Amino acid sequence: MDKNLHHGHKESHLKSSQALTDIVIGMSDGLTVPFALAAGLSGAVSNSSIIVIAGIAEIAAGSIAMGLGGYLAGKTAVKVVICSLSINKNGFLSNPCITHI
Repeated sequence: MDKNLHHGHKESHLKSSQALTDIVIGMSDGLTVPFALAAGLSGAVSNSSIIVIAGIAEIAAGSIAMGLGGYLAGKTAVKVVICSLSINKNGFLSNPCITHI
């Protein structure tokens, strides 16, 4: 029985898989809430223009919230990496990122 099952096969993966993951999760989250809002309002309100306006307003608000969340998460991740590099280089106690112990 041949133990080498790959036979020189090299898999190629997307280089931007994290960005693709963020887009897919963001779109699924961004589409779920407006549809749930529209479904809830359609049972409570008889005027369809109110439902459409509320859906558009929720999409705008959700986009702003997701954008700010992604920006702040990225900014925080950069700070964590900078502090980790500083700790590795200078040691824990002389690190400017550590404000108190």
